[in-house]
Amino acid sequence: MRQMGFALLGLWLSHHAAAALPPVMDFARHAEFGEVAISPDGRSLAVSVIDARSRGIGVIDLDDMRLAFSVSPGDEEHVFELNWVSDRRLLVSLASSRGWGNGPAPTGELMAIDRDGGNGRYLYGVRGARAETKHNPDPTRRMRHARQIAAWPDAADFALIQSYSYYEPVGVQFAFVERLDVRNGRTRWAAQAPLRGPVRFVADRAGQVRYAQGRGDAPGVFRTFLHHPRAMRWRELDSDDPLADFDPLTVSDDGGTGYLRVREHGDRYCLERQSLADRSRERLACHPQADLADILVSPTTGHAVAARFDPGVPEIRWLGTDDPDEALLRRVAAQLAGHRIELTSRSRDASRFVIQASSDTDPGRFFLYDRPTDSLRFLLARRTWIDPQAMPPRRVVHWQARDGTALRGYLTAPRAADGTALPLVVMPHGGPFDVRDTWDWQAEPALLASRGYAVFQPQFRGSAGFGRAFRDAARQQLGTRVIDDITDGVRALIERGVADPARIGLMGHSFGGYAALASAVREPALYRCMVGIAGIYDLRRYARTVRSQAGADEARFVDAFVGESAELLDAQSPIRAIDALRLPVMLFHGGRDGTVDPRESRALYAALRDRDMPVTLEILDDEDHFIFDVRTRERMFAAIVAFFERHLREPPTKKGAD
Repeated sequence: MRQMGFALLGLWLSHHAAAALPPVMDFARHAEFGEVAISPDGRSLAVSVIDARSRGIGVIDLDDMRLAFSVSPGDEEHVFELNWVSDRRLLVSLASSRGWGNGPAPTGELMAIDRDGGNGRYLYGVRGARAETKHNPDPTRRMRHARQIAAWPDAADFALIQSYSYYEPVGVQFAFVERLDVRNGRTRWAAQAPLRGPVRFVADRAGQVRYAQGRGDAPGVFRTFLHHPRAMRWRELDSDDPLADFDPLTVSDDGGTGYLRVREHGDRYCLERQSLADRSRERLACHPQADLADILVSPTTGHAVAARFDPGVPEIRWLGTDDPDEALLRRVAAQLAGHRIELTSRSRDASRFVIQASSDTDPGRFFLYDRPTDSLRFLLARRTWIDPQAMPPRRVVHWQARDGTALRGYLTAPRAADGTALPLVVMPHGGPFDVRDTWDWQAEPALLASRGYAVFQPQFRGSAGFGRAFRDAARQQLGTRVIDDITDGVRALIERGVADPARIGLMGHSFGGYAALASAVREPALYRCMVGIAGIYDLRRYARTVRSQAGADEARFVDAFVGESAELLDAQSPIRAIDALRLPVMLFHGGRDGTVDPRESRALYAALRDRDMPVTLEILDDEDHFIFDVRTRERMFAAIVAFFERHLREPPTKKGAD
C-alpha cells in the first residue's frame, strides 16, 4: 500500500493538541452525522444529518466534497434509515419523536429522493394517497408499517421491504415481504414470514430473502429459518441442542454462503459458515471468554474475512482466507491501529468503500478507500468538536466476585490523574439482560472524567457478550448477586488505590438507576450520593406495567428473568428498603417515558421527602426514556456535574457532614 495514500490519515491522527476544558454542550450534543453510505457508482456519499430536533439527509459529491443538497423532513421528524437503490435514487425510512415515548421511533413510512434532491416522493405509509384513480394511478397510502430489508442496485429502482398491518398486534401477524418500486410506490408480494411476530430478514444480493429470525417459545430463545426461493418454502435450522441459537448475519454476493452467529452445544456465540445449497455448517471462529460481536466482509465477494469479539478491548480474529481483500483489510486495520474498524458501504464494483474508525477516545470518523490509487482518505467525523487527543482513555479492569467468578468492567479516568485515589462515579448500565457497555467512547463517562472523576462501569452478571451462563446467572438476582458484583468491583478499586473510599457516588439510567439505588441501600456506608435517570425502583410496579401494556413475549421474559412472585419482586425492590439510605439523591425522568413509567421516580421522590431525606426530582415534560433534546441534555448534564462537585469533590472530613 502506498504510503503517500495515507498521508492525510497521518495528519488526522497527529494534528490535535491538548485543548482547554471542553464545555458541557460538547458532550450533550448528538453526533453530527449518523449513517454514511457510498452510492453504487462510487461518486456520491449519502449521510443522515442530525440537529437538535430532527435528522435529515444530505448527499456529498466525493470528487470535491461539495454538498449537493440537504433536507430535513421537519421538526421532530427524522430519517431513520437510508439506502441507495440505484446510482441516482435513495430510499429513506422515516421516524418521529412527536407523540412517541421512546425517542425517535420508526413510523413505518418510506419515501425516495434523487441524489440531487429532486423527485422526492412519498411511497408507503398512512399519509400516502388513498386510492388508485384516473388522476392518481399509483396509490401509496397503506395502513401498514414497513421496514427496509435490502436494496440491490443491480436491479435498479427496486427494494425489498417487510410490512405489518396497523390493525392487529404485531405479535399475532405474519410479516409480508414485498418488492417495492421506488419510482412510484407500487409493490409486489414476494414472501411471507414463517412465524408470527417481529421477524428479522436477511436477503442476498439478488434480492431474495434467505433467512428469517423470530422469537421462540422460551424467553430469550429465537427460531431461525432458511428460505429456498425456487421452492418458495422455509426450513427451520434445527439442532439436538434445545437452546441452540442461530443468528444470521449476511449472505455472500454469489448467494451460496450464509454467515451466522451460532450458540450450540456451548455457552458462547461463535461464527459459522453455512452452505445454502445443502444447509451444512462449518465453525470458523470462537473466543474463550466472549460472544461473537460482528464480522468484517470482503468488499469484493461479501464473504467473511474476520470475526470480532469484545472481551474488553475489541479483538479481531482474521480467518486466513484466500480472499485478496483480507490482506487489504489487514493493512487498513494496521493503518488505523487502536481503532475499531467497520466497513459501512461499498460501490457496486468494490473499487471504493467506506470505513468507519472509532475508539475509546474517538467517537467515530469515516474514511474512503480508493482501490485504483490504493489510498485511504479522511471524509467526515461524527463529532467534529471532540478532540480525541483530549479525551480520557478507557481501560479494562478485572476483579473477582465474592463467589470467585471472574468479572470485568471499564474505568475512565482523567487524563491528568497522578495515580492518587480519585473521586469515583459508579455507572451501572441499563438492561440489564442482553445489554452491556463497550470500550467505545461514551459521552457521560468522558464528561465526568474531564471534570476530574474516575468513572467505573461494571459488567456484572446479566450483561450481554460473555455467554449464556453469565447472562442467566442474574436471573431473579437483580437486587442481590448483581449488586454484589458491583460492590466487589468498587472494593477492588479501593484496595488498588484507584478510588477514594470517602468520595464514591452512583449514577444510572433505566436499570442503571435501579442498580444505583439498590447499591445505595445494600451498601449504605460505601456511597456518598446518587443520580437516577428514568430509573426502575419498584420491581412489582414495573412487572405489572409490562404485563398489562407490553406483549406476551415481554411479559414472559420479565417473569422468567426479573421474577414472577410479589414476594420476590418486593424483596428486590430498593424503594422498599430506603430507610437504609444515608445519601442525597438527584432524580430525572422524561414526562413522556413509555418504557419506565415516570411514577417510578415520583414515588421514590415522595418516599424520600416523607423521610426528610435530601432529594430533588425534575420531570422533563417533553422528553421520553432517552433524553433527546440537546438543550435539555446540556442542562441535565450541568446539574449532574454540579451535584457531584458538591458531594464528591472534597472528602467529608474537609467539607463537613451533609
